[in-house]
Amino acid sequence: MDIQGQLGRYLTGFAMTALGAQSLLLAIYVGRLQPIPEWVPGHDAIAYLTGAFLLVVGLCILIGRWLREAATALAIMLLVWFLLLFVPRLVANPFGSAWTGAFETFALVGGAWLLAERSPKILGRLCFGVSLPVFGISHFVYHDFVASWVPKWIPFPLFWAWFTGAAHFAAGVSILTLVKARLAATLAGIMYGSWVLLVHIPRVMATPRDAFEWNGIFVATALCGSALIVASRIPARDAT
Repeated sequence: MDIQGQLGRYLTGFAMTALGAQSLLLAIYVGRLQPIPEWVPGHDAIAYLTGAFLLVVGLCILIGRWLREAATALAIMLLVWFLLLFVPRLVANPFGSAWTGAFETFALVGGAWLLAERSPKILGRLCFGVSLPVFGISHFVYHDFVASWVPKWIPFPLFWAWFTGAAHFAAGVSILTLVKARLAATLAGIMYGSWVLLVHIPRVMATPRDAFEWNGIFVATALCGSALIVASRIPARDAT
């Protein structure tokens, strides 16, 4: 695994460990990645089990012990969340707001699958690549909301909403078609990393007791890690 892939592994391991610790400490679900309906019984039990799972899996990924097994288990769990928790919501309300959370989860499936180095390896790239245009479309549709997240000191927030939407769309097409795919995945990783530094950390500092804002840091970190893993798994012959 090259340096890019190692960094992606560390970021993914850290993010999953942090999400697991958050679920255990606060007895909460994994934010927008795990939208379990309120009517489901056993809230605390589910939160604790989820937290313990993510904590163990995240630590294994972070230290590199039982890496393939941990990454495989993570990919399967994320895929279960996508299929059982998000797909019914998307079918019931295709014009709702669940698309971003659904495909954040699906993108992380791709990163975990590639980290596990399971076959077919193309599955991981496709999961991640398909998700990015969905993010791009959501940035176009909800441009005012996206612009509201741009730090006040950065001018032209609406421009950045449109720009990041276009960047998502272009990166996704590039990864799917293997045209400058490694560069596209790397730039996507840099974009997510910049959001952690410029958007999420300041928001957490402003409201340090808000679990949702902490969740945003960890999910963005995981997406950054997944993007770097995708980039590292694209063969050199397919990178141009």
